[in-house]
Amino acid sequence: MKKFIIFMKLFTAVITVLLFAQCKEEINQPVTEGGNVPGLVTGITEIPLPGGAELHYKLPNDKNLMYVEVEVNTPEGRYWNFKASSYASSIILMGLATGNEQLVKIYSVSTSGLRSEAIDYTIHPLEPPFRQVFRTLKLSQMWGGVMLTYKNDSKTKLDFLLGYYDNDGEYVEWDGYYPTKTNTDTIHVFRGLQPVQRRFGIYIRDRYGNYSDTLFTNVTPLNEEEISKKDWKRNLLDNDGPLYPLGHIYYETNKIENLWDGAWSKSFSDPYMLQLPSAYMTFTIYQDDNPTDASPRSVTFDMGDVYRISRIRINHYWQYEFTAARQWEIWGSSSTPPQNGDWNWEGWEKLADMEQIKPSGLPGKSYGDGDAEAWEAGTSADIPPEVYKKARYIRIKCLKSWGTVFPAMSCAEITMYGTKN
Repeated sequence: MKKFIIFMKLFTAVITVLLFAQCKEEINQPVTEGGNVPGLVTGITEIPLPGGAELHYKLPNDKNLMYVEVEVNTPEGRYWNFKASSYASSIILMGLATGNEQLVKIYSVSTSGLRSEAIDYTIHPLEPPFRQVFRTLKLSQMWGGVMLTYKNDSKTKLDFLLGYYDNDGEYVEWDGYYPTKTNTDTIHVFRGLQPVQRRFGIYIRDRYGNYSDTLFTNVTPLNEEEISKKDWKRNLLDNDGPLYPLGHIYYETNKIENLWDGAWSKSFSDPYMLQLPSAYMTFTIYQDDNPTDASPRSVTFDMGDVYRISRIRINHYWQYEFTAARQWEIWGSSSTPPQNGDWNWEGWEKLADMEQIKPSGLPGKSYGDGDAEAWEAGTSADIPPEVYKKARYIRIKCLKSWGTVFPAMSCAEITMYGTKN
């Protein structure tokens, strides 16, 4: 019996190898054999595109034609090969690194793999987007890092790579920015840099592997620290809330202290971790007795001392749904606010307008590119360095939530950055 099993295994292995070899041989064979070289395309015209061109032509009346092939050898040493079937009378060439005119070679290829003589044709690409965007790049100092600003009119997907020269004069690749959602005017802050002047460089890479020049700028990041939460305490005013009266079955009673307990999910795939005692807590202000009341909801707390505020971050609980805050304001005061919570009190100063953006734009519980990354990063607001904002008392004013017609608000954590006043 054992010998029979061994024989069958060997037999199966041999048959598999033979079948694989036969399939591999057939894949590499032309559709047919022999035949004539196909005729050439005629009447070629061009529509210039950014970093390429769209060619239109008349196909030869040749039943042996299988596809049209275009080869491009660029001055930068790159080779591109494009193909269009015999059913198409146009072909798009993309990925060129400049807007300079470019010689291309156009071939007709038969069903047996025979290729015609080349037609030399000169295309006139428009300037590729990464070069246009490069001219708008700017690096400037920001709290805890370097701020990148640029303009991307074409909304082309691009990567931005930051580096700097270290103390030994070596260029160090520091970090990259890979936006999943393309906007016209964009700001990004590279964080985690010491407040030491360095010569920073930034360059662009496009989807075809083309690289821009490097923009160099001397920048000194501004000192920024996370404000300690150990002295934070509730300071609810008369018109704050009301707090949602019942905690979820899986976690503790709703309380404002959940906003600064240091516990929130960093994983979009595990947003709640429902098993106690490790459950991530949410804090919710809610209007359950009058859900048609569309007035904003607010909550106030005391940080224990006055700080110059540089940045605010909100980390979320619900995933773009239910009572998750969507639009809100952050207000601050250096002195004790009146207990009645009067919004007209002159001591309140708006620190930031904030909004959670869902990059994919998909409705409800449908998620797409960038949604998970944006949720995990939280929603941040930077206070420009030239603007002096100080506060001890912080008030969150919710204007709109994701899944309710009234401005209820849920969030997992608030983190403040700045320096002691």
